[in-house]
Amino acid sequence: TTLLIFSSCTSSDDPVKKISKDDVYSYLQYLNVKDAKAIYYKQSSSRSIASQDEGWYKLDFSGKEAKLIVTPNDTTRYQISIDRLEKLSDDYLLIWPNLADVMSAISDNNKNNVEIKQTDDISTMNLMSLVDTKTGKIYRWPDDAPVIQSEGDLSSKTDSKGNILFAFKFNSYTQVYRLDTKKISVEALLPENISFDIFAPLNEQDVIYGKGTDINMLEAYVKLANGSIFPVPTNQLPFIFGDKLYTIDSTTGNISRYDTAGENGLLQPTEILQENDLRNYTSLDAVPNPLHETILLGFLYEFDGKAIVRKLSHKLYISTPWTTVNAWYNLTQNNTLEKISMEDYSESTITFPNDIKVQGITTTPDSPDVKFYGYRYQDGKSIIGTISNEGKVTVDHVSEGNNAIVKLIPLN
Repeated sequence: TTLLIFSSCTSSDDPVKKISKDDVYSYLQYLNVKDAKAIYYKQSSSRSIASQDEGWYKLDFSGKEAKLIVTPNDTTRYQISIDRLEKLSDDYLLIWPNLADVMSAISDNNKNNVEIKQTDDISTMNLMSLVDTKTGKIYRWPDDAPVIQSEGDLSSKTDSKGNILFAFKFNSYTQVYRLDTKKISVEALLPENISFDIFAPLNEQDVIYGKGTDINMLEAYVKLANGSIFPVPTNQLPFIFGDKLYTIDSTTGNISRYDTAGENGLLQPTEILQENDLRNYTSLDAVPNPLHETILLGFLYEFDGKAIVRKLSHKLYISTPWTTVNAWYNLTQNNTLEKISMEDYSESTITFPNDIKVQGITTTPDSPDVKFYGYRYQDGKSIIGTISNEGKVTVDHVSEGNNAIVKLIPLN
């Protein structure tokens, strides 16, 4: 048990009160996020001077800005800031509350006015917690779950059962974790001492990982629920469609689907399509088109899981992760936005007004809109805005103060 020790400095006979880890977490119960349509981080414009206004903020549905704070309940008596925040899904966030703020709250609540001595266990405590975005309720990270530090870029994906697979990337990923959102339990899925670039849920209970990118897997392995690992043959070009693994034979172009079969739960290939134009590909770009419920292979052939249903008039180039419900987007250096429609694969360009500078965009796969952040030239104020599917650019919010918005996370 992690302890805080309260001791009196006036008499050696004074009782020592021990504060457990449960008591520390009693101050981490609620995050004021349930009315937020977006959350974002504001950073001081001066690297040498930290501003009191720095930190995580929310924009509510009425357009008002407020700082995100952790409290013991749905009040603001004790206000604990957040060192780091990451979006796992539309329903859940990961947060790392500030330990110093927790200690201050405990000190402020020290009604007996005894001396507080912080032990080494407390100073190194990882307060990573899970937040339900719909209620603001904070869930303590399971004591028996792997301890995950706050460094590294986070990536997450939701499987068909609603569980969340996530991993932290330093130079590469080294482990994938599965969060059961019903039990609030976490398990590591892969062997130790491995390195990989991509991962995805597969077949409801398996996970695929390997080298390359999300749209171009160069080397792939499947960790099966039975514990065994299936290496995708090197002459097969892998891609994920739905939660199934497909491959294209690099010589024949034949497409196969792999299903879990038998008592041992092994992967078995079924040939889907023979003799097609995908032969002699040495690598494969594959981008899902959720609007058509298809996948675009080689940026040229549209595949529906059974057949190639369409060949485009020319090869597209889709390098961006910014995907809405009906389009792909890419922000250029020229303050413009490139768009490819999922409906008819038409290409267009959206130009931002001359009085604003857009510094970043973000999307969610369930919305047709693009959210952006940047600043106004006239006064340097940070802004948040929306680009509609029709290309209309609207500034939704002008932020207070002079701090820059450096990260924007939309919530549905």
